[in-house]
Amino acid sequence: DSFLVATRAHRAGGVDWTQAESQRQQWLSQFVVNFETDENDEAMSFDGTMAQALTLMNGPLVEKALEISPGTLLDEVVRKRVDDKEKIQQLCLATLSRLPSSNEFAAMRKMVRGDSTGRGPRGTGRPAANAEGYQDLLWALLNSNEFSVVH
Repeated sequence: DSFLVATRAHRAGGVDWTQAESQRQQWLSQFVVNFETDENDEAMSFDGTMAQALTLMNGPLVEKALEISPGTLLDEVVRKRVDDKEKIQQLCLATLSRLPSSNEFAAMRKMVRGDSTGRGPRGTGRPAANAEGYQDLLWALLNSNEFSVVH
């Protein structure tokens, strides 16, 4: 539920409520299967298995969450005409329920701009110019220990 609330992935493509709820239930059942205990209960702690890691790193829900399509958090963030700081803060609030520290912000800004690889800034100035950087940042936040443990 936290993953879907944070990303709004089940609303990708601007689907109606019925489609969104159907997709939500399908993904939630996938998580219950991957994260259940031997007693068929949901796990209360996160020890991590290979299936769980793969689900969180590159499962269909993560792919949908990283799409820039109407209805998703990432679409809203990327298309907003505000500076990097506000966009990064919105992603942090949605995933971590807090603002980034100054050190975290500096690292996140580098990631979004593509500066960390020495390739120079991404994009062409269009509204979605840094979309790849924001996708990378959202992926990192969703796969962080803080998101997994706190949410």
